[in-house]
Amino acid sequence: MDSPLHTALCDKLGIEYPVVAFTHCKDVAVAVINAGGFSVLGEALHTPDEIAADIKWIRERVGGKPFGIDLVLPSTVPEEKTVEQLLAMIPKGHRDFEQMIKHKYNVPDPKIAPNIHHWGGLDQKRAMDQLNVIFDERVPVFASGLGSPAFLLERAHQLGMQVWGLVGKPKQAKRQLQAGTDVIIAQGYDAAGHTGNIGTFSIVPQIVDAARDSGVPVIAAGGVTTGRHLAAALALGAAGVWTGSLWLTSRESDLNMPLKERLLEAETDDTVYSDCISGYTMRTTRSPWHDEWGSEQAPKPLQPPLQMILSSNYIQGSLDYQRKDLMTEAAGQGIHYVTEMKPARQILSDIVEEALDVFDRFCS
Repeated sequence: MDSPLHTALCDKLGIEYPVVAFTHCKDVAVAVINAGGFSVLGEALHTPDEIAADIKWIRERVGGKPFGIDLVLPSTVPEEKTVEQLLAMIPKGHRDFEQMIKHKYNVPDPKIAPNIHHWGGLDQKRAMDQLNVIFDERVPVFASGLGSPAFLLERAHQLGMQVWGLVGKPKQAKRQLQAGTDVIIAQGYDAAGHTGNIGTFSIVPQIVDAARDSGVPVIAAGGVTTGRHLAAALALGAAGVWTGSLWLTSRESDLNMPLKERLLEAETDDTVYSDCISGYTMRTTRSPWHDEWGSEQAPKPLQPPLQMILSSNYIQGSLDYQRKDLMTEAAGQGIHYVTEMKPARQILSDIVEEALDVFDRFCS
């Protein structure tokens, strides 16, 4: 009898378990891949040269197994702007508000300022420069974490690459299915990072229904941190799960220790859904930055990418000087179940074992 965890996603990728780890840490990515899962490495904050080096590093350690790279493809940002030009576009009132927060909470300046603005979402040229590395390297899977990948499908498919699209609305999924996207990630409101406002249990079955005739696998994302979540996602018709918060406190994770401690202590209601970090709605852990931008005195957050630039000094300064009281990190509502620092292999094993126990209970 086939395992209930062997899905169409396993066949499509040649993996043992239908668990996708989204991570910004290449050590985590390699550990999950070599343990039988799949990994997508978030590279939107890296330069093209750094992305190429990370791809080479992963390939040297996974023995030919597939992996993915995630970038952002925003269409609403300028075509091309220098960081200096973008900085000049930030209104004085917003800059004054940022400086008020800095002085009120004694936020240190980043150690590496001003060279902290590499996000692919700053302008379309940066995003395309990053994307060209993915094409040059013929990465097995490209995942679009923000924005539609429809315009790059033909080129990617010619190179033998899969293209995955992350969506927060059924209508987005339908457009990507019509365009020929290979896998759809249905992401619910519970999720970390940039996400929409539809709950995971509502959006996943809707997108599964929309994709049924196409044969395109759907991956469930949003709050997935346990084997029970994995079993539930499969019951909803998903072919696997997309997990992110789960790996932040793993032994391999390169997050600094105070931030790991902050995440281990966090509860579901410690996560905030706000546009004060990047200008797009995203879920992160609460911090003084969120509290101040949620006050009546706060100006309205800027449109992307300006808000991301405005928040960068605060975020990087808190990390560089290990100010746990200031730190914020993208984390989903499933963070309640992230309570230990364990090796990535064990995290994956625990999810799989718990999911199998769920199916055993229903079948006994």
